[in-house]
Amino acid sequence: MALALASASPAMAATPTKGQMTDERSLDEQRNEFASRRLLAMPLAGTIAWTAAGIAGLVLPPVQATWALFIATGTIVYLGLLLSRFTGEHFADRRRPKNTFDQLFFLTVGMSLLVTAAWFAYPTQEFVVIPAVIVGVYAVTIVVLERRWRACLATRVQIV
Repeated sequence: MALALASASPAMAATPTKGQMTDERSLDEQRNEFASRRLLAMPLAGTIAWTAAGIAGLVLPPVQATWALFIATGTIVYLGLLLSRFTGEHFADRRRPKNTFDQLFFLTVGMSLLVTAAWFAYPTQEFVVIPAVIVGVYAVTIVVLERRWRACLATRVQIV
């Protein structure tokens, strides 16, 4: 999907969707803008929520663990919005222009083959294994994004 967007014509970026203003920037410009962001708020939020769900899975009976899982996963977006204020990303800032890759990011959040595989591999421990898998993915994501962010900062310092 990312390849399809990256190879799309710049005119596609100018086609507004419902509720969006027209964006005259090319996809390459939007991609560069998106890639220069820190992007830590959502992985941090997910790590916190899934850690809480995993702990609940260890200590609570199945019905309560299910509710904890439901509540924890439902709070990830809101926790991410809050954390974005502290990471400098400010997701709720409406003055920032719309970016095609923001939508792509939120669509890919729903893709979770690792979770499905863990569910089938450990059906009696799903409330422990699935949060552990997801926290592991978030941990890798946080490390990769922070390294990328620091490399961007180093490049900017050298240019200036």
